Amino acid sequence: MAGGRKLEFDKEQALEAAMCVFWKKGFVGASLSDLTEGMGINKPSLYATFGNKEALFIQATQHYLDKYSKPKTELLQTDAEAKTLGLSNDAESHALFLVTTINGTAAMARAGKTLSELETVIDHALQGVGLV
Repeated sequence: MAGGRKLEFDKEQALEAAMCVFWKKGFVGASLSDLTEGMGINKPSLYATFGNKEALFIQATQHYLDKYSKPKTELLQTDAEAKTLGLSNDAESHALFLVTTINGTAAMARAGKTLSELETVIDHALQGVGLV
């Protein structure tokens, strides 16, 4: 924000809060009022910092990928470890298990489970296939 006012909020905390609002309500269900209230900022700050709702959604999704998903997916992409674990054997079943777990956690999030509760599910799933 060159030449503008200094941010009076933590951008990462605001993205975390936006991510939680989108997690609970979905893109369509999350109103700008829901987002600004959840993030603890006003609409002009939202627009000035993140752009429109779609841009905020993209940034919140990227925040999720970087903070939560990337450490777990890196485990899945390690060829030497995946071959040692034998995950290439019956790969279709392993993939179905992981996709089912992901879909199940998404459904549970919509039902009100918190991110910290669901992270334990993902950790157990990864342990189950020997990745953690």
